[in-house]
Amino acid sequence: MADTFHLTLDDDSDAIMFRPQTLDLRSAPSRSFDNLGMIGQPMPKVGPQDPVGVCTFPSGEEGEFFDVLAERDANTGLGLKLFVMPTCISVSRVGVGAIANFNEKSTGPKVQMNDFILEVNGHRSIDQMAQGLREREPTVLLRLYRAPLRRIILNTEGRRSGIRVRTLSSHSLVYIEAILDGVIASYNDQVRDPDHEIKMHDCLVSINGVYGDADRMLLSLTDKSATTLELLIVRPLAQVKDELNL
Repeated sequence: MADTFHLTLDDDSDAIMFRPQTLDLRSAPSRSFDNLGMIGQPMPKVGPQDPVGVCTFPSGEEGEFFDVLAERDANTGLGLKLFVMPTCISVSRVGVGAIANFNEKSTGPKVQMNDFILEVNGHRSIDQMAQGLREREPTVLLRLYRAPLRRIILNTEGRRSGIRVRTLSSHSLVYIEAILDGVIASYNDQVRDPDHEIKMHDCLVSINGVYGDADRMLLSLTDKSATTLELLIVRPLAQVKDELNL
């Protein structure tokens, strides 16, 4: 499995630095929670018929695809902070730059936090997309995917969640690397619809109402005093395609 890495493109120079962390193409950060409409809505109660947990995600719901043509000059970078994971690239922040300029002019979908980048100038592999993002071309064509939210509540009763995760400070997602023994594995054994399972490579958008800050989300995930675990989950398209054998 490839390491997560850090690639910084400064708005004025597009200097490149590699580290085992994130891909940062932004200057001033901003936040958007348009795809978090479920936050603040009442969660279903977990009853005797659902001893471990319940999911409110309707099977077969599809996400949204859209294209972005970003134009940049010598003084304008993309303005994105990206989380590069082994199977996907997600948008952590949109700051000042070519993408923010696109958003201001767009009458359709706008790039926002937790969108997934599927293609960069026609390239689809993680390495090729990263290369395309750091190249100093005047235009960059992006294909993005906005995944539907899976909303799940689990009875923990002091048990550990049982997942191994990967994330970074100041980012907005927690990436599930593996499902281990714990309440999530028990939940997966219980559900009848495989689409309602919590899977390896899923990304946690919110944990017990905490979102937009991976550090705080992890603190909530490890809170032993909580008796329930409320999760909002997005599934990268690469995983969906693998499951459909496309």
